[in-house]
Amino acid sequence: MSDLLAQRQRHLGDSAATQTLVELGQKTLRAACAAQGIDPDTAIGLARYSVDGATYTDLVEIVPGNGSPPAVVEEVREGVEAAGLVPVVSADMPGRIVDRPMRPYLIRALRAAEDGTATPEALDQAIEMGLGYRTGPMTRLRGDALLHHHDDAARLHEDLGDTAYRPTARIADRIRAQRPHSGQKD
Repeated sequence: MSDLLAQRQRHLGDSAATQTLVELGQKTLRAACAAQGIDPDTAIGLARYSVDGATYTDLVEIVPGNGSPPAVVEEVREGVEAAGLVPVVSADMPGRIVDRPMRPYLIRALRAAEDGTATPEALDQAIEMGLGYRTGPMTRLRGDALLHHHDDAARLHEDLGDTAYRPTARIADRIRAQRPHSGQKD
C-alpha cells in the first residue's frame, strides 16, 4: 500500500500541494490523520481490505476528506484502478463499507455454531449453496482470520457502541487463551 500511496502522491502533482494521501489500515481518516499531524480535511485515505490481517483482497476503500476536490478523488480512484485494484469511495466512519455488514454476519454465524443451530460444516454448506457465496463464514474464519475478526469486531463494538459487533463470549475466551500475555485489547 505504501508504494501505491507514493506513486499516487507523485501523480497528483499540483493537487498534492493541497491533498495528502494517508494509509488508513483499520483507522478512520480522522484518527489516522490525528496520529500523523495531518489536517483530515485536506487528506484522502486509502485502505486495503483484509480477511485475516495478512492476506489482502484487491479492494481499496478511498476515503476523501471534507475538503477533497471531486476531481482529485477521481484521479486517486483512476490511479488505484490503473494499479490493478478495485476502488470504492467510502464515507469516513468506523468499519467503512466492508466491515460494517460483514462483522455482524460472521458473529451471527459463530453464534449459530455455538448454540447448536448447525455444525460449522453445515453452516458453510448452507450459506454457500443457499446464498451462492463462494466461501462460507466458518471457512472464512479459520486460522488467524478468527483473531483478526475478533479484534475488528471488538474495535467496532467499542467505536460504535452497537451490540451487533460484540464478539461472542466463547470466541472472546478462546482469543484470550491464545494470547494471554499479549497486552492486546479483547
